[in-house]
Amino acid sequence: KNRMFWGHVVKEGKPMKSQQQLENSEFAALHVSSAVLVNGAKDSKVTLSASNGKDLKNLTVASLSMQQDTRALDLYINCTQNLVFSVAGKGEVHLSGYFEPKGEDMDEDMFYGQEEDDDEEEGEDPIKLALANKKRNVHAASANPEDDSDEDEEESDLEGADQ
Repeated sequence: KNRMFWGHVVKEGKPMKSQQQLENSEFAALHVSSAVLVNGAKDSKVTLSASNGKDLKNLTVASLSMQQDTRALDLYINCTQNLVFSVAGKGEVHLSGYFEPKGEDMDEDMFYGQEEDDDEEEGEDPIKLALANKKRNVHAASANPEDDSDEDEEESDLEGADQ
């Protein structure tokens, strides 16, 4: 795992473009881990937003103030995404995180771990278990149609006894 630290200062009027961060990089993705408000006005809020110029415009990523000046983030941006992070409000936001390696350096556990998680979820998911059991019961019931006719005969015998 060769991750490399990354940081960038975003100010009002000075956005950060992910394409510029990743285009000549040897890394496949950028993981943005935190946003910290620095030099903010005492009672004002600063909004960190993301846009891609198409269908995503000014999506609020974090709303920061001097009372809540730090926000933990978990944003992955791959090298093909063209995101722009911008700030509205007085103050600057320091973004930090790390670059994810690409190619052979990528952590195989990212893939294998996810498969293991999927297996665990299937075994523990009560909805999936219920649906699987329902299917099994339907197959078991339709496998012995003669049993149903026996029950019908027993019911008609009981009805005749009541009369």
